[in-house]
Amino acid sequence: MDRPVLKILLLVMLCQATPSLAKLYRWVDSEGNVSYSDLVPPSEVGHERAVINKEGVVVESVNAQKSAAQRQRDQRLAQLRAEQRRLVEEQKAKDRVLLKTFATEDDVNAARDNKISAIDIIIQVTRGTIDHLEKQLLDLQKLAAQHERTGKKIPEKLQTQIQNSLQQIDGNRNFINTKRDEQHRIFQQFDADLKRFRELRSAQRPEQKLSATSPDQSDQTLSLFECANPSMCDRAWNLAHQYIELNSKHPVVLKTDQIVMTAPADSDDIITLTLSRARLEDNARKGEELFLDVQCRQSPKGFQLCASQSTDNMRRGFAQFIRDNLK
Repeated sequence: MDRPVLKILLLVMLCQATPSLAKLYRWVDSEGNVSYSDLVPPSEVGHERAVINKEGVVVESVNAQKSAAQRQRDQRLAQLRAEQRRLVEEQKAKDRVLLKTFATEDDVNAARDNKISAIDIIIQVTRGTIDHLEKQLLDLQKLAAQHERTGKKIPEKLQTQIQNSLQQIDGNRNFINTKRDEQHRIFQQFDADLKRFRELRSAQRPEQKLSATSPDQSDQTLSLFECANPSMCDRAWNLAHQYIELNSKHPVVLKTDQIVMTAPADSDDIITLTLSRARLEDNARKGEELFLDVQCRQSPKGFQLCASQSTDNMRRGFAQFIRDNLK
């Protein structure tokens, strides 16, 4: 039908509509037929429809009624995003503490060195205890040897003392190993703190907010990957990082062992990627899950980008990329 004729018909229908309604709906039914009416029949409420004004211009879009599967998917997406927001807020709280605690990089290094030095003193004292116990053990063993040379039985008390000395020496050595492990963790933690401190001081970005997504994503894929054990999850997490690097035009602005986020979209052709790692809360399943969320700028073109086939392909490719590279 010619557009002028269609517009005339629309105007006639709007004029005939009751003043209280003054709305005209357009929708496409399951057979592809386009229908117009000021009232939507109950049988057609399952279709997405447009609201048209008296000039024939679409002024509003009414989403189709969602199926049970779509509603379940929306609920799951809301849960996953809530967990991501929790992780982001948790990291922001840690960042605030970090910036409050340290004014310079030297402060971070000094705090690390103080902790390491305190443990070094404990290790030194423990080594002194081991030296004393080893001398004590040597004396006890000499005494036991004297009993054996004279053909006498080693007294039970002496045997107990020797055994106790050996156990104390082993215990103190294990204690030193534990303290060395603690020092290693301190070095790792302060290395991470120093790296994050540098990022925060150099970036000086304003408070970042997640970009809005497409208004209706009920049919879009959830980018989820479940892993059964920590070793598998560690490998999958590294692969997920690679996937972000391959698919993002923006740099990563937040990176921890549980959350990774690229910079918020500042143009209509940019997407924001947020990756999270969380334990499965379902008692029937064990392990962890990785979730990649895709968000776009809050604009018509941004919504189109999030709903586009290329973006959906990226969502669908997430889990497959990990599976293919875990082999």
